[in-house]
Amino acid sequence: MDVFASGTNLFLWTKYRGFDPEVNSSGGSSTVIANDNGNYPNGRVITFGVNLTL
Repeated sequence: MDVFASGTNLFLWTKYRGFDPEVNSSGGSSTVIANDNGNYPNGRVITFGVNLTL
């Protein structure tokens, strides 16, 4: 039996005052970053699981 856990986007250490500096309110443009305009931040993902072998 294996037990596992993993996570993505759990913490953010920055002086940025908005929700998330990776959020982009300009659609898919990669030239405009840290322009969240009140958009929701990227979600946190936490995964837990158990592998059972019979």
